[in-house]
Amino acid sequence: MKKTAASLSLTLVFAMLGMFLPLAGENAFTAYAADGFFVEDGVLTEYSGPDGAVAVPGYVKVIGNYAFEGRSGVTSVIIPSSVTRIGNYAFEGCSALKSVAIPDSVTSIGQYAFFSCTSLTGVTIPGSVTFIDEGAFFECSALKSITLPNSVTNIADYLFGGCTGLTSVTIPNSVTGIGRYAFQNCTGLKSLSLPKSVTGIGEYAFEGCAGLQTVSLPNSVTNMDMCAFSGCVGLKSLAIPNSVTVIDRYLLEDCTGLTSVSIPNSVTKISGNAFINCKGLTSVTIPSSVTVVESQAFLYCSGLKTVTILTKRASVAEEYVFEGCTAVTDVYYAGSQSEWLASGFDKEFDYPVRIHYNCADFAITAQPKSRSIAIGKSLTLSVKAIGSGLKYQWYFKKKGQSSWSVWDGRTHASETVTPNVSWDGIQLYCKVTDGGGKSVNSSAMSVSVLSIATQPANKTVTAGNSVTLFLKATGSGLTYQWYYKKSGQSEFSLWKGRTHASEAVLPNATWNGIKLYCVVKDSAGHSVQSNTITVTVR
Repeated sequence: MKKTAASLSLTLVFAMLGMFLPLAGENAFTAYAADGFFVEDGVLTEYSGPDGAVAVPGYVKVIGNYAFEGRSGVTSVIIPSSVTRIGNYAFEGCSALKSVAIPDSVTSIGQYAFFSCTSLTGVTIPGSVTFIDEGAFFECSALKSITLPNSVTNIADYLFGGCTGLTSVTIPNSVTGIGRYAFQNCTGLKSLSLPKSVTGIGEYAFEGCAGLQTVSLPNSVTNMDMCAFSGCVGLKSLAIPNSVTVIDRYLLEDCTGLTSVSIPNSVTKISGNAFINCKGLTSVTIPSSVTVVESQAFLYCSGLKTVTILTKRASVAEEYVFEGCTAVTDVYYAGSQSEWLASGFDKEFDYPVRIHYNCADFAITAQPKSRSIAIGKSLTLSVKAIGSGLKYQWYFKKKGQSSWSVWDGRTHASETVTPNVSWDGIQLYCKVTDGGGKSVNSSAMSVSVLSIATQPANKTVTAGNSVTLFLKATGSGLTYQWYYKKSGQSEFSLWKGRTHASEAVLPNATWNGIKLYCVVKDSAGHSVQSNTITVTVR
């Protein structure tokens, strides 16, 4: 029997519907197509629906590879609890995507899943996620903070590379490794604290993190690969863990703001170009454990002034270790002159440098000095020491106090402060501790702060009666000079003979409206000027 046109059309319709409706049978292939969601056997393979907020249907089990790729108009995505995995490049190029809700059913996030989602400001990763593949959040430039769950054990390569807006990251104790380029060019990141579980930092991991100022590395870290902190220009100091044996190539390349680095006794090799162009580095100590310092290890460290070398091994230095370090004035060497000549370091300096032989392996070489400073001006306190793995802690005792106190947060060899009036007469010293736990205290220094503690006050007096002008100042070796400007005069004149903090005078009628101030100087030549006062004579 022949089929009519109508029956043929009906057959075709049912055949087409069969392509997009669930098929019977437990193991049968299933496909859906509704509201722009193309789903094959539970995998969302493509979304072609409208832009804006998107809610993924509950029958989806996997956000497939490239499912939302290039959908620049999608602003938010709600993922249902049926989903267990987010595939590779799933949301790549969704430049308007601001938020995505990841349910705690998801266990893995594929490589470059959110690559170049430049509007994504925050994302919550649930504890169900155990694996985040490389580059998952690469170049998410608006991402501000991230907290990784304890279920994650590794930070993959390129994971947060190019996240320039990232200001904070919380890394759990479960993480053991930081991958290559993991935080490269995260310029907004200011501080970093790695947990004790981390053992390795991959190459270029924090390269170009220009805003990074403080880094805390645990002793669990055994290796830091080449260029790990290259270009971190804001980094001021770094304590290398005493579990590290090799300082890799270009580790701190172009860290121009670095002023101090602590190399522990565990280090046996300092690789070539490890500290290239660290122009802010003023001193460095090479510990006794070091067996080789490769060529150009400290190339162009133009601010380097003091070098301490505690290793006495022969032929430890390759050529050009300190090439371009033309500011070095003193080298403290642990061995004898003959050992120095055999070390290879003797060929490093082709300009006059003072070599100090047979130096102790741990000592203070420059004590802090007592200082005087005018109020409102900055003051730099400093101590110099030789040794390896050095740590510093300053202590203070204000005038009238009987015991010393820890100066919280002041843990560098050089500290710049702006003293206030309460600092006058303060005493300070620094406790220096080496990597082996030995400690030595610096000599105490004192600070005199030139300031006017009590300003002179306006006066009203009857003609013929005396009046006392008075001020109180702090500092050492103080001298005083008063100045005046009578009513109608345009400039102040030196008031001869008036050179005391307290001056008793007998005003006459010409004094009415006179203006006065006092300049106080200390023995170091600093000066401060008092407020200007007016004397009214009736």
